[in-house]
Amino acid sequence: MHRDAETASFVEYCLCAAMGWPGIKDPVLLDLLWEDRRALISRDRATLPEWIKERQACGLDHAGVLFWDLERFSPGAIGALAKGAVSAVERYDDLTNVVDTIR
Repeated sequence: MHRDAETASFVEYCLCAAMGWPGIKDPVLLDLLWEDRRALISRDRATLPEWIKERQACGLDHAGVLFWDLERFSPGAIGALAKGAVSAVERYDDLTNVVDTIR
């Protein structure tokens, strides 16, 4: 698959996952996304970092977490968020265990 198509697929999947899986506990979500090798796009800086640390302390990887902030991207700015996510993804060859912020 071409890199642009992979990136578009990644962003589409992450945005759908974020909108379609409300209420799933962080550890379960990280497991599901790891199984599918899909990174998570999240605003949850309150609890998610602790779950990531706990997961890695147990010797488990995660598929990557990209944080975004309401100050930078309003809830309706899906296009801008997707564009920022593409830029973030393109900075890495592999998102395994990457934790970064979408800018």
